[in-house]
Amino acid sequence: MPSLISYYSDNLSENVKRGKRQKLRRGEWNGLAPLGYVNNPKTRNIDPDPVKARIIKLAFEEFADGKHTLASLSDRLSCDNPQRRSLRRQV
Repeated sequence: MPSLISYYSDNLSENVKRGKRQKLRRGEWNGLAPLGYVNNPKTRNIDPDPVKARIIKLAFEEFADGKHTLASLSDRLSCDNPQRRSLRRQV
């Protein structure tokens, strides 16, 4: 019985890894969307978040223009509060 459980676990692990590799080959995002994007359950991919993406784009432009240092940009973004997503599940 223990060998059957071990086989099932190993097989499941390989199938998950294979699925993730296939998704990467197709150019799809694997996992939770990064800041500025949202997960789209219909396409099972990510789409730009209209509000947060604009804030992130503006932050990159201001940093590139030299208007902010990383520290001042971090302070500004924490004041604007683009609402960070917690990785822990809310219970």
